[in-house]
Amino acid sequence: MPEMPTASEERTQSTVMLWEVEIRPALGQIDREAERVLSECQALGLGSVRHVETARSFLIQVGADDGADANRGDASPSPSGPDQRGPAR
Repeated sequence: MPEMPTASEERTQSTVMLWEVEIRPALGQIDREAERVLSECQALGLGSVRHVETARSFLIQVGADDGADANRGDASPSPSGPDQRGPAR
């Protein structure tokens, strides 16, 4: 039978948040990485690949002590319209 977590472990597990931040080129900006990948696909003869978009994704873990600092930033959407998700569940 698995061991039950202690009260301290339960408190720690319930106060950790995991955020996913996705960064894409701003609207109207050239996606140079996508251009490079598309060029490589064409050079390899992959004619079925006609459109590429790139993004970078970061996972940020925030503990109970850091939560207030993480929520202090401006949460309004930026002009580039990135996918702003809340805490991962």
